[in-house]
Amino acid sequence: MMRKQQPVPYRLRLSHFYLFYLVMFHLFPRVLYHLIKRPYCRDVPAIDYELSQQSRKQKRGLRALYDTMLSFLLDGYIELTGAKLAPGTGQMMFLLVELTKCLDEYLDENLEAGGSLAMSEALEAPALQEQKAMFRRYLELFGCAEPILKYVRQLFVTYYDTYVNILNTARNNLQFEDILEAAKIDTGIWFRSVMEVVILFNKHQMNDEVLNDFFLFGMVGKFADDMADLVADVEQGSPNLLYALIRQNPEEYALLQFAMKKGERLNLAWWKKRCPLTYMHYFKYIEYYYQQIKSSKVRIASMLMFVACARGIKYPSYFLNNWGNVA
Repeated sequence: MMRKQQPVPYRLRLSHFYLFYLVMFHLFPRVLYHLIKRPYCRDVPAIDYELSQQSRKQKRGLRALYDTMLSFLLDGYIELTGAKLAPGTGQMMFLLVELTKCLDEYLDENLEAGGSLAMSEALEAPALQEQKAMFRRYLELFGCAEPILKYVRQLFVTYYDTYVNILNTARNNLQFEDILEAAKIDTGIWFRSVMEVVILFNKHQMNDEVLNDFFLFGMVGKFADDMADLVADVEQGSPNLLYALIRQNPEEYALLQFAMKKGERLNLAWWKKRCPLTYMHYFKYIEYYYQQIKSSKVRIASMLMFVACARGIKYPSYFLNNWGNVA
């Protein structure tokens, strides 16, 4: 009797040629569509919503890139569930992101100034209250304000204090394990939670197996983001997964410090050649998460997060850093 074959784990294909193919044939057409149509990032006259000055000042191309990545996740959801999405789903996600940006900015300001991080005070921040009211009005157009806002509130109750404590620990000791635990909340659980809101908005049934893809995407994206942002994070004293890992290898850490002083471009080729042990260790974590992703659309979105790493340039941090802190 033949033994059933196990599926081959998905592998990251990070060659320059393959990443170029993804950019030209998957990313660029979507960015062009979002640049022209702007289906997510726009005013909503029905609720008297106008884009914030910050959103208006952002380059349209960059905003289109963010919305394009959202569209990949929504297509991944459709691929995994076979369900149709309400037309307003993308714009709802945009407004949800705007809401969580307010919390992110509040935490950043108070962490830097040593201010209060109490959940009660965070929830009462004027900017957050204003954006929450706008989000509520949009949800009321679809008759789903109460279940979604109740769910978001429960997220705060469940994760906020835990996340703040882990984040403070990670910022103080910069240890890999603590930074990873913080990342599981502010990117992994965050992206999963965004898709749970999508489920509630569309009145679908919860499916943990489907939702796991978005947790995994968040984790892969966090590792990619920390590789692209390493120099900036070090300068700002921010927790960084790759920096914490390379500090465990004194020889490769010395090479990194020298390269940073010289202003070398820290692309994938540099890491693979100069710091091979850290590179292999780091990508073991990445592939652990990536190999479990089932949706082809979510895998494409995950790989696109490494375009900046391949070139050794800083990835626009809004997509991950400003979307975290959902706790």
